[in-house]
Amino acid sequence: MTVTYNKPLTQRNTNFGLPPLFVEWMHSFDLEEILSPIRGLTAVWAKRTSPTNASLDDLGLACMDLALWCLYLDDYFQEDYNIVFEKCSKILDGHQPAPNEAKLFHAYADIINRVAHRGYDMQSYLQARKDYLRCRLKLHLYGRTNQNNLSFNELFELRQVTVGLHFWTSLWEILGDFYLNPIVRAMPEIKPAMRAVSSVCMLYNDLHSLARDIEDKTPNLVILYMAEYGGDIASTTKHFEKLIQQEANTFQLASQSVLNISSSDHIRQYFKLLDIVFNYHYIPGLIANDNPKRYQLKMSNC
Repeated sequence: MTVTYNKPLTQRNTNFGLPPLFVEWMHSFDLEEILSPIRGLTAVWAKRTSPTNASLDDLGLACMDLALWCLYLDDYFQEDYNIVFEKCSKILDGHQPAPNEAKLFHAYADIINRVAHRGYDMQSYLQARKDYLRCRLKLHLYGRTNQNNLSFNELFELRQVTVGLHFWTSLWEILGDFYLNPIVRAMPEIKPAMRAVSSVCMLYNDLHSLARDIEDKTPNLVILYMAEYGGDIASTTKHFEKLIQQEANTFQLASQSVLNISSSDHIRQYFKLLDIVFNYHYIPGLIANDNPKRYQLKMSNC
């Protein structure tokens, strides 16, 4: 099987600003070309949404994980995507790629092994990636077949997963040494806080990526909202801004509540990470400025 990136390579990014471990890893698995369109975005996103005290090697491992398990699959539209997703799912279940399989799949397994080497329970980390694969595959199928049958609420729930917050926090719980035990993880404030931050991320993202999603036939919350409830882009944008503010208030209340009642350093680091991700997306324009081609909003195309 030949693994290719779905979009033409328009320019060669240099390795400037990329964590050295990430660069060495790409070279060792011959991934420079297929990851070239997204490695700059990977490094920017990882640096801006990781714990402030993260080591360079931890950032490197985070870049590997984000690039391959999230961003690469997010934009993978080849005809063999069912095969690729199935192989990735098997790797998450513990299957090791055969020696003659593509280096790409050995790279996926290598990431899992590196994270497991940290010595923490991998259940949350692995489940986050299984959920991501499942929901991402559903979005691929909707985009190619019956997008018209997908409702706004159905997409909202799928995007709660594919926006990748649980994906990201499950990694940094391990790399950052603030893994949450089952008792702490069951705190009633965590779920609404996670949902609120995910909502802010995906609402902003779908506003900024509207033109790209129309071109790629990717389900988008803005499109489905207008189809179900009427209105134009301007009125829908205003409605989304209200939703974003509501979710921001929910997160801030949950965060303040948990910090008032818990003295756990792990939960404080966890919510600090949520706050970093929240503020990265909550300030208008930051996502658009990261990669204008990826997130450009052309009103004439909508």
